[in-house]
Amino acid sequence: MLIKKLLDQGLKKVGLYTGYFDINISGEIDELAKQNNLDRKRIEIINPLYHVQHTGQSTSQPVTLPEENIKSSHWNKDRTLQTLTLGNDASKLQVRYTKGAKQRIVDISYFTGDSITKHSFYNEMGILAANAFYTKDGIIEREEYYRQNGLTTLVVNYETGKQTRLEVFDGSGILVNTFDSPLELSSWWLKYNFATANLLVIGIESQDMLKLIKESHINMIPFISADAIAADDFEEKLALLPGRRFIVDDFHTGATLVKRIHSDFSMMTIDEANLPIQIAVPNM
Repeated sequence: MLIKKLLDQGLKKVGLYTGYFDINISGEIDELAKQNNLDRKRIEIINPLYHVQHTGQSTSQPVTLPEENIKSSHWNKDRTLQTLTLGNDASKLQVRYTKGAKQRIVDISYFTGDSITKHSFYNEMGILAANAFYTKDGIIEREEYYRQNGLTTLVVNYETGKQTRLEVFDGSGILVNTFDSPLELSSWWLKYNFATANLLVIGIESQDMLKLIKESHINMIPFISADAIAADDFEEKLALLPGRRFIVDDFHTGATLVKRIHSDFSMMTIDEANLPIQIAVPNM
């Protein structure tokens, strides 16, 4: 595994970058570290949404369910999903919980009749992290993401279920920028928030991602797999890569790379079992 290899090389900390807007990204990284016997304290999350949602002091309170106006309550077998019917019989809440003894609310879905109207997501501390709002036909029209103090930090707008505009707000709740796509937002965020002393290791499968990194002018080193080097557009992607330092998945990919690149370069392999001589290790 690439993360383990980098940590074994002596790096004090490795950051994991993702541009996805995932409320539960922290829990997923925890699980990744657990499954692969990695020191979670040495893994840092690098993500635009996670960054803005976890800056500043937390002044919001963990979610609790109201006791009034609840007509009925039903649980599923493992008590991870609770369905609440309100007094008017027209509105329902579906509340999803984590498993285990210390349960907390993960998300709440709101229904009028059979149509979803709103979906609320809560972070690992039980604080509201995002709301998704839907039309009468159950089509998403807007997502709102919040800071720890409850102020809006990001709004994603939709038309007929497709993203149309992303709005970014500062720590005072003032609109500071708008973007047409998550990729544009990520490029802007990386340019101003990715530490210049850091080095980003990135797979080359996505040309859009490579262009994003190039436009952000941040230090990067590509990770090349057997599938990536066998792709028809490998030469085109190679042209987007600054510098000549690479990480490859095994000896065979490294040998193929030597044949494809007719200039000096340095390379580190993840699987050194079949590599009798280490060609070079990039200085990280």
